[in-house]
Amino acid sequence: MNWRKSLISEKLGILVLIWLLTISPSLASVCDGQAILVPEPGSILTLGLGAGGVIGYLMRRKRFSQQEKEEPVEDEEEWQEAGLKGWRAVAKRAIDIVLSLFALIVLSPLMLLIALAVKLDSPGPAIFKQARIGKKGKPFTFYKFRSMHQNAEEIRASLMHLNEADGPVFKIKQDPRITRVGRILRKTSLDELPQFFNVLKGDMSLVGPRPPLPCEVERYTKYQRRRLSVTPGITCIWQISGRSDVTFDRWVEMDLEYIRNQSLLTDAIILLKTIPAVLLQRGAR
Repeated sequence: MNWRKSLISEKLGILVLIWLLTISPSLASVCDGQAILVPEPGSILTLGLGAGGVIGYLMRRKRFSQQEKEEPVEDEEEWQEAGLKGWRAVAKRAIDIVLSLFALIVLSPLMLLIALAVKLDSPGPAIFKQARIGKKGKPFTFYKFRSMHQNAEEIRASLMHLNEADGPVFKIKQDPRITRVGRILRKTSLDELPQFFNVLKGDMSLVGPRPPLPCEVERYTKYQRRRLSVTPGITCIWQISGRSDVTFDRWVEMDLEYIRNQSLLTDAIILLKTIPAVLLQRGAR
C-alpha cells in the first residue's frame, strides 16, 4: 500500500537524521586535558527534527494499525478464507460423502430411467458437462442431466435480448432450447441429481452457494465475488427461498448470509427445507 511505502521512506529519513546528529558535534574546547563535546546549533535542530520524526512515525504506525483492525474486511483474499474450520469442516465433508453416496445408491434406478428418457427425447449425451467456477475461483466440470438441445450453448448469444433475469445471470421462462423431457426435469429439479458425483469429487458440497458460469463471474463486482469464498453446493438459502423468483442482488445477499452464519446446524436446516421446496416446485423453471 502507498501508506506503507511512505512510512518506510520516513523511517529511512529518520535514520539519516540520526546519522547526521552523530557526526555534527564539534570539538569546542579542551579543559584540564579532557575533550568536551559541545553541540553546534545545527545539531540541536537536527535532534529536534529526528525526535519529532520518530514520534510522528510511531504515532502514525499505531493509527494505521488501529484502522486495519477496525475497518471491515473488503479484500477479496480475506473473504476466500471463509467457511467451517477444524473438526466442523471434517464433519461437513464426511456428511457430504455419506449422504451423496447414499443418494446415488438409492436413486440409481431413477437416474437410469432419466438417462434413457433424455436419450430417447433428443439426440445427444444424457449427461451434460459444463465448466463452472468453484471455491476461490477454481474451475471444475459440472454435471447434470441434459435438459436442452445440443446446440443450446451456441445459440445462447442470439437469445440474450430475451433474458428475464437481472445481473449477470441468464434465464428465460419459455426457453426454446429446453427439450420436452428437460422441461419436466427442471420443474422437478431431477436434472440436478448427477451433481452428487461433484460432491463425491469434492468440487461441490450438499449445501453452499450455486456454482456460477465463468462468463457470469467475469461480470461480478468485488462484493459479488465474495460468494466464491466457500465450496459451492447443490442447495442453499436461495433454493429454499424462491430460486428464479428472487433478484440476483437478493440472491447474493442470501449466499453471503449463509457464508457468515455457516454451521452444521444451518446445513441440516437447509437440507430439510429443500425437500418441500423441490416437491412444491418453488421458483423452478
